[in-house]
Amino acid sequence: MLFRSKVIKPKLVFELGTFIGRTTRLFAINSPRDCQIITIDLEFEHVECEVGEAFKGMPGSDKIKQLYGDSRSFDFSPWYGLCDFVWVDACHDYDCVVSDTQNALKLCRPGGWIAWHDYRHTAWWAGVTRCVRQSHRKYPGLSHVRGTTIALLKKPQTYD
Repeated sequence: MLFRSKVIKPKLVFELGTFIGRTTRLFAINSPRDCQIITIDLEFEHVECEVGEAFKGMPGSDKIKQLYGDSRSFDFSPWYGLCDFVWVDACHDYDCVVSDTQNALKLCRPGGWIAWHDYRHTAWWAGVTRCVRQSHRKYPGLSHVRGTTIALLKKPQTYD
């Protein structure tokens, strides 16, 4: 995932699922100076952690914009077609991953990248694996990054 950040030199990264923000911090550290990272997670009253605590006050945190809301109902339209990289790692239930995948496809610009975390992980995250495998039928370029729990897709220039 992070090797791609250095290669594609993203201007806009959108992360679905902040949690404590370790991955967000890695995006900030490994992306160009002018990159903006937008990350979304549930509001504080719906989680048992301090959302984004791992990047607050850390180098690169000035590039991060934290949003709050449910990714299934959030209005992502201001960022449609603008993102160079979208990281799907919010709720891992099948229906949520399907919704996040649909949003990721709308957010990502043609030729940009989408990555799913926790693919082929454990039965606990089976919803991610099921959604990615079904998405592979429509997007045969979607593939598992060997030795990781990451699936990756370079968004086609055009799609239905």
